[in-house]
Amino acid sequence: MSIKTSDVTIKKQGNKKNITALITVEKVTASNIVIDFRGTNTQSGKVTINESKIISVSQYQNQNVSVLWDTNSTDFVSITVDFTNVVAETDDKNNYARKSTNDPINAYIEVTTDYPVLENAIKNFLGQYVNSVSQGSQEVNIYVGRKNSNIPKVLQETNEKPKQRWGLINNIVNFNSKSEGLPYNGIVVRSGTNIYVFGNEIDGDLAALRKLVDNQEFYFSKSGNDRVDYVSEENLGGLFVFDYLHTDENQAKYRKNNANFAKVVENVLNSDVSTLAIKRVLTTNDNTSLRIKHINAELGPKFREFINPQPVVLARGLWSNLFTWEKLAKEIAQGVGTGKPRDTWLIEITGGPNTECVNCPNYNFSELTDYYWPALISGVQTYSNKTNVTYIGFSNGCRVALRSLEKYQNTGKQNAGYYHNGSDWRLINLTANPRVIDTFVAVGCPGTFHGDSPFAMVARDYGNNILQELASNSHLPATDVGIAARNQCYRYFFNTSKTICYAAASSLVGNDSVSYNLLRNYIDWVRNGNGSQPGTGLTVNNFLMIYGRIPQNQGFFGWVPPGVSDGVVPYEDSLEIDNSITVLNRHDDRVRIDSVYHTSSREQESLPDRSDTKQIIKNFINGG
Repeated sequence: MSIKTSDVTIKKQGNKKNITALITVEKVTASNIVIDFRGTNTQSGKVTINESKIISVSQYQNQNVSVLWDTNSTDFVSITVDFTNVVAETDDKNNYARKSTNDPINAYIEVTTDYPVLENAIKNFLGQYVNSVSQGSQEVNIYVGRKNSNIPKVLQETNEKPKQRWGLINNIVNFNSKSEGLPYNGIVVRSGTNIYVFGNEIDGDLAALRKLVDNQEFYFSKSGNDRVDYVSEENLGGLFVFDYLHTDENQAKYRKNNANFAKVVENVLNSDVSTLAIKRVLTTNDNTSLRIKHINAELGPKFREFINPQPVVLARGLWSNLFTWEKLAKEIAQGVGTGKPRDTWLIEITGGPNTECVNCPNYNFSELTDYYWPALISGVQTYSNKTNVTYIGFSNGCRVALRSLEKYQNTGKQNAGYYHNGSDWRLINLTANPRVIDTFVAVGCPGTFHGDSPFAMVARDYGNNILQELASNSHLPATDVGIAARNQCYRYFFNTSKTICYAAASSLVGNDSVSYNLLRNYIDWVRNGNGSQPGTGLTVNNFLMIYGRIPQNQGFFGWVPPGVSDGVVPYEDSLEIDNSITVLNRHDDRVRIDSVYHTSSREQESLPDRSDTKQIIKNFINGG
């Protein structure tokens, strides 16, 4: 359970004030929970009034608790959730909130963003916490947006100790010489009677506004001291704003100067972090923030009760993102085609906002297996409160998992990552009980490229040339790699080889990125063609291998592609991986899907998206 200052509302009711606290409830059902309200007088330091309310709570059902007070001699109310510690919590720092009971401060609000339609939404949001007045009768000025002419464009220094340096330098938020450059980076500053709220993009403006309200007791005090709060890369509030603005539903409305975007902004300003389906974990090697999406959190109550409580985790491949496999994830969560809803989670190993930015780490495959994947799966275990997991991995999402499980399937991993418990980041372990993964479905799973495919042909023959052309960039959109590959096709002597090369290159389109080092890893595996297959020596309860085969007659005159493959993964990899894994319970025969490509924009030609692929997966994980 938790509470924030912004969850406390104080409204006049006759000659008294109604004080209402919104209690956020997560994984707990309990009774006799004491909510303690305590009023204090600033001048005397004494408690002026004390009242307790006893409530019962059910998991994920937030509750409002109210008291009605005469606050004439009371300056602040402090609220403590679970005052008598009925619920055992590992961290109760978020069980306390404090708010002024005095009349709100008079504030002149000036909002300047790229989207004039947002001005009223932002002013209305701030109007819940201050008394908005015209210029000339204000006690403080609130300037919102990096384009506001009042925002300092040179470094400033606060009077607080230690002194903080801040400013908007070259249109990027700068805090104590740190410029992270992420869209949701923002800053809130009180300097004298001026309050500045701005970010790198509208995402940062909104994250900073939420930070302002979360710390309102400092910023909206009539005798407030200088203060700075920075929304950093790891800040959960900033991550929440970014994730909310960029959900599938909201992305189409993002940065449009219309009423639809204004409604999205209104929602993100007033929403609780815990209500978002997207969660975050941090890696232990470089604090990279990775995204997890709990599909069922966006569905109705009937899709939150499961006959089989084991979480299902889906991970896509290269040049994808968190939402690429969401259609299948929703079908699994809702029990489409099986009548058996499952607790379903998407993880984003690569392709996210904190893995594919200019300043993001140029990660390699070993970092994905040793840090990224363990952090994500331990995050699902922690957020779901379950240890055994069903895993569905496509392409790189499969290969990474198998290599990681070679190390951690039977032992788990201590300090695998960090999750956010509502108040701060906490270390978590990857748990093997008795194993990390119970059921594994491998789809289009690349191995050591012992066979041939169009991708393997081009990577083997001209992979080094492609890498050389792309060497100046640490993160590579699919389209850029496709262009670099196409630039090599003229080198082939035979027209058939040229045609195969152009076909392989043309399949690489889109803005989703991967790191340069990861692409280099894949090209090296193709060129070397040796070593053990991923998953060698691995033991699971249930395993299924699904592989694809591209149409065998291509082009106007017809040509036969090299090897048997889905265009990327050779059949030999599927066969050898399938044979290298020890299966204790159910090991179905390999399933071949004909006339498909590794991926395609047309669902029925895309191995992971084709309807029969999806139904086979759903049947297998549900025992069908």
